[in-house]
Amino acid sequence: MTSKLNANHNPPINTPAPVLPQRTLGSSSNGPLENTDVTRLKTHLFSSSLLLGGVGAVSLAAYQVIPMVAGLLAIPCALIALKAHWQSPPSDKDTGASIQGQNRASHMSFERLIQVYGWNDLLRLKILPPQQFTYKYREGLRGKGIKEVISTYEDTMNQLSRYRSHSSEYHVPQPKECARLWHQETVNMPLSTILETYDLDQLGSYGLVESGELNFIKKLKGIYESIETRLDDKIYDVEKKFDANTQPQKQVYDQECEGIHRAYKSNSAVRELNNFDFSYTKRRQKVQEEQSQKIQSASNRLNNEIFRLSKNGMLDETYLSAKEKERLEKYRRELDQAEFSARQTAAEQVESNDRFSQQRRTELEQKELLARAERDRALEEAKRRFEETAHEQIQCRDRVLKPMTKRVQTAASDCDKRYRAYLKINRT
Repeated sequence: MTSKLNANHNPPINTPAPVLPQRTLGSSSNGPLENTDVTRLKTHLFSSSLLLGGVGAVSLAAYQVIPMVAGLLAIPCALIALKAHWQSPPSDKDTGASIQGQNRASHMSFERLIQVYGWNDLLRLKILPPQQFTYKYREGLRGKGIKEVISTYEDTMNQLSRYRSHSSEYHVPQPKECARLWHQETVNMPLSTILETYDLDQLGSYGLVESGELNFIKKLKGIYESIETRLDDKIYDVEKKFDANTQPQKQVYDQECEGIHRAYKSNSAVRELNNFDFSYTKRRQKVQEEQSQKIQSASNRLNNEIFRLSKNGMLDETYLSAKEKERLEKYRRELDQAEFSARQTAAEQVESNDRFSQQRRTELEQKELLARAERDRALEEAKRRFEETAHEQIQCRDRVLKPMTKRVQTAASDCDKRYRAYLKINRT
């Protein structure tokens, strides 16, 4: 796929929308419509001939008229035929759809166009001509942040690569056009937040950050991460020592928490609510089974009567006596009545079940809220008791950790100050 990605030749983002080309049903962008139809007909005849030739080769090979190797010619024939059909000029119907789509496209956003037409028709029918496509794409980037701009670009390029035969004329502006967003988004953002939010390699590959600034950010990132890594190792040792010194208290605390969670899970309202959907479905299924049994019972009585009156598996009612006909009709009425009654009863019971279930669920949810609040209160109380029994160890740990935490914060602050100083020097 030809890719035109030179941002220096791209019009600014506020370029007015180019006028859509005016096309009528009597003309085509490639010449008179009759010539396009003739070309399309020739293409179809060519592809059909190839397919027929391939089928013939397979048939002759199957009957051993020609060698099996010759039958393999069907594969390239089929591939060439499919390619010719795919690249054939659009038909009158497609041309009309394209013109109608272009008229609608002028009033739609880029994202809305993709939702309505899909990438295949958007490119195949040229719903958006290449110049209009580029404008709509830029227009769709307004209001988006850097990460959204990158995501939109990558998604669009992936889609164009899927439809190479139709997308070679289309140009996707590079994310570099939106480089001004970098300083707009990060002007008040601490460096530590910048490092957490953005992929620096991605920013560099798309030219969204000037190379000198990006290298300086990476340098500061290395300094900050080296300090953080060293302190993380020390913090881990302190926490490990704290756990060893408070093991008895921690064991009591863990046992209390386990008991609190067990009490919550064994609460009747909590257990019923967890199985509520299953119980509801089971009740509805029971109603349906009961009514189905009533219908089946009436149906069995009718079938038994038919079997008794039939001869050799066939029932001819013209030979039945009046009493037999009356009896047979009685069973038929019973079946109809059973079906009507079952449907009505099932509907009433399901409606009643739904009302009960809704009311019951509301009651259970209220009880579950109370049980959850009691669980959270008990957990907080257990934590308070743990902190009281391990008060000295906690104070000792915090005294050791406090300067370490402050060191990390100081390192982050220093890196941020150096970055702001760099920006101040290089922007003036």
